[in-house]
Amino acid sequence: MNPSAVRVICGIVLVNLLPWLHGHAAEDSGGEAGRARAGDAGSPVKVELFVMAHCPYGMRAEAALAPTVRAFGDGIDFRLHFIAQEAGKEPVSAGPLRPLRPLRSHGESCESGAVSGTGRFLSLHGDAEVEEGIRQVVMMHLYPDRFYDYILDRNENMASPDWQTSAGRAGIDAERVAEFTSGAKGETLFSENIRRSNQLGVRASPTLYVNGVEVKGGIETHGLARRICGLDSLAGPCASVPVCGADRDCVSAGRVGVCVDPGKPAASCRFSDPVVFRMTVLNDTQCDLCDPALFVRSTRELFPGVDVQTLNVHSRQGRKLADRFRVDRVPAFILDDDFAKTARFQRFAKAVYPIRGSFMPRPVLVPVSRLMGRKADPGRMDFFFAGTSPATVRIVGDLASWLDAVDARERLRLHPMGQDENAFSGLCVRQIHPDRYRAFAMCVFRGASKRGISEAYAACMKQQAIDVERIRRCAAADGAALAARSRVSARRAGIDPSMNPSLLLDGRFVVTSRMLPQARDLFYRLNPELQDRDRTYMEQKKK
Repeated sequence: MNPSAVRVICGIVLVNLLPWLHGHAAEDSGGEAGRARAGDAGSPVKVELFVMAHCPYGMRAEAALAPTVRAFGDGIDFRLHFIAQEAGKEPVSAGPLRPLRPLRSHGESCESGAVSGTGRFLSLHGDAEVEEGIRQVVMMHLYPDRFYDYILDRNENMASPDWQTSAGRAGIDAERVAEFTSGAKGETLFSENIRRSNQLGVRASPTLYVNGVEVKGGIETHGLARRICGLDSLAGPCASVPVCGADRDCVSAGRVGVCVDPGKPAASCRFSDPVVFRMTVLNDTQCDLCDPALFVRSTRELFPGVDVQTLNVHSRQGRKLADRFRVDRVPAFILDDDFAKTARFQRFAKAVYPIRGSFMPRPVLVPVSRLMGRKADPGRMDFFFAGTSPATVRIVGDLASWLDAVDARERLRLHPMGQDENAFSGLCVRQIHPDRYRAFAMCVFRGASKRGISEAYAACMKQQAIDVERIRRCAAADGAALAARSRVSARRAGIDPSMNPSLLLDGRFVVTSRMLPQARDLFYRLNPELQDRDRTYMEQKKK
């Protein structure tokens, strides 16, 4: 698969640490496998994968599951469902606030309450995604034995409008597919296909169900195979399936399991007794958005020996600890030195930093935190980013769609933190043409996935009547200094460059990557009067 299509949100370190933040590494996969038993012995295992056609994480899941789907053959009843909705059947404007939590509790995904489209169907990535989804559903109907080959090939170059070449390589008649896709039959098939995701309320791509039970945790090549083998250990390919691919595959009551050589033929589970250590949670009880529950729950699942103590940061003892450990935001988590003795410490050593004989997790792991000693700047949103990864493009697109819909574009301010040549050019555009920078940056975000980042920069400079040569000279002479200055400004705002992308709300609430899909809800919780304003605007707009 094209590496650019599956670029991780915050770099290798953060991706390796997402299990801590979201708690999926300690899932009892054996228990779920037991609950997933359904049907008569020997019947095919029903496997349902829910994706969005243009979601890079959905594409990665399709590639990861392909070897298992092929290896088990008729032993699997594989069904691919798309995540979309029919226009008018569900509200797409701002609705009731969802609970304060990441939209998913595990894995990377494309997910948002925002959908778009101009036709019968709406999807996160708009009309082009709907068209590709209909096309793939038609192929499932006409070529049930070849559609998966098309998908894997097409995913390599989804940004290109040329789908016919992939169809040809898969032995599929492109003209026949185009005829079905453009008519009522294609829409009918797509409507039937998306019904399942809407019935289950699935909104995250990818989502995997086995025998009607959602599979928690990341989707990797051998994970589905292990689950199937848990249902029927006599299935042919089971002998070659590694024992574990992650710690979540090593489960033993009352013990901590670590997967050694994950995903390799010699993989094994190593078990040990829990190590007791204390985690002190410093929080402000008056801060509704400062919810430590997710981090505490995940820590308890991964480190069952943890002893959690909670203190109000404004209490005498709380203020003393805040001063000692230089706490600048809440909630904050202080882990005593026995944390280093736990079985999984090496897994998370890069996620914490030592301080005064203890450890503290890096701020990037905390979904929402409030900076201490900052005055509120109501209605302001500052978006910090260091590139145009799929996740960043998606988040910016969601924010722009929402703010455009309520005529409030001025709320969002963009802060680049990148350090490469393209980033230098963007910083020079902001320096020389501050009045054109926002339009330029939004143009780049829209065009990056279609043209490639360098071509998008050139096309967007032309669109905004920006002198390309002048920007090149600036980038060569001043780009590095501008980038260094932007990172200093980010740190002063409470944003470390590793927190990419991230959002600062009202000048004092830091929202990191996994909570960004709920940025609108968080903003409205902080600014209920602006929610009333936006709702009134939308109602008047409909009249």
